[in-house]
Amino acid sequence: MKKYANSFTSDEIKRLKSFVKIKTVAKEHDISPTANYANRILRTGVRKKDSKGGMFLADLRKRLDNYNR
Repeated sequence: MKKYANSFTSDEIKRLKSFVKIKTVAKEHDISPTANYANRILRTGVRKKDSKGGMFLADLRKRLDNYNR
């Protein structure tokens, strides 16, 4: 599966999961928390940055950057 530029590395995903509930953020962006979609786009990224998935990844990236400060 092709990886896009806005994907997360495995270390970033581990750090995110340590302080953020991914399912909660997915609900905020109208992404089904029970589906594997949220976890899949974390690993692979999305092509369109304006889509729900793109906004979801941008929000998670912003939270990760704020946490790292």
